[in-house]
Amino acid sequence: MTEVVSYQQTSDPRDVVHRAAQLLVQGHLIALPTDTVYVIAASALQGDAVAKMTQLFAGLELTESGPVGQLGIRTRDELDDYVPDVSDALKRLTRRCWPGPITLALPAPENEGMLGQLPEQTRQAVVHTRPGDDSRLWCRMPDHPFVSGLQSLMKAPLVLSQDSRSGARTCDELVSRFGEHLAMAIDDGETQYGLPATAVEMDGDRWRVFSEGAVSGTLLNRLTGRVYLFVCTGNTCRSPMAEGIFRKLAAERIGCSQEELADRGYLVVSAGLAAQQGSPASPESVEAVRGMGVDLVSHSSQPLTSDLLDQSDYVFTMTQGHLDSILIARPDAADRVRLLSQDNQDVPDPMGGTQDDYQHCFREIERQIRAIVETIPEP
Repeated sequence: MTEVVSYQQTSDPRDVVHRAAQLLVQGHLIALPTDTVYVIAASALQGDAVAKMTQLFAGLELTESGPVGQLGIRTRDELDDYVPDVSDALKRLTRRCWPGPITLALPAPENEGMLGQLPEQTRQAVVHTRPGDDSRLWCRMPDHPFVSGLQSLMKAPLVLSQDSRSGARTCDELVSRFGEHLAMAIDDGETQYGLPATAVEMDGDRWRVFSEGAVSGTLLNRLTGRVYLFVCTGNTCRSPMAEGIFRKLAAERIGCSQEELADRGYLVVSAGLAAQQGSPASPESVEAVRGMGVDLVSHSSQPLTSDLLDQSDYVFTMTQGHLDSILIARPDAADRVRLLSQDNQDVPDPMGGTQDDYQHCFREIERQIRAIVETIPEP
């Protein structure tokens, strides 16, 4: 009989996590909550347990269902151990969506890297091959504290039943279907989304939705898009002008409206190292870009945060001092941060100057951004 444990009511969650880990190591199956649906889990090292999971779903008819399971990746860096070539688009997607409600189907030779060291039953459960297509590893990083705590204790990833196969929004629903095969079930109430994860097939920088779930295709366009971030000090003069100029020129190059840029995969933001939240652009900045058809009236300043830096693919600073300040705090971002000026010159702060000073600043920023926009592929 399945032991059902209420995660919300247990007096010692760590003990439950340890007992669940022990059961998995012993070759048992357990039921887990995720952010999407409840799933069945086995240790990737326990081939017989994974085979038992596979048998539970034998004969289940699903359209374009993919494999029985998905590999529960523990950290984003761990993905490199299982997938030989991680594209820029894949890095962006995992940086923004993992942990979260996205399953990735990635080209991966079955018997290379860490995947080749897993039992045959595990490889068969998480790798899917369609006629005329390469083998694809299905993997996932659910956003749930119990799952992350459990995986931190395991020597290898978990194998999680694919969302569309288990598909239970409540623990009771999953236990009623498969309880006789489960050693433990963790009940954490209804799941966050109540929908399966969206499955995304990726080939290099190209992707397609295999099956839509909690994340729409429109949102995926944004999540796989490139984020351009412009940074100055207060986010009321130079970086808002840079953001507005880039939006206008990028839209013209791509052939869309500025409102459509995000859906076309180009997100443009600005921030300040010492910015307050919610300040408007300076009147002089608004006036300086008006003649170009750029409207900064609705601009609202924001400080540069670590999370915003994490989400950004291209970070342009107005001065060397800005760049140095970022890299002192975040040396890991060095490959994404550079001066706006291709001449390695600072863009001086016009704050407190005349309107002519602002016009000179605007013209210099425009010149530099035109060079950046020319690197965007034309449609």
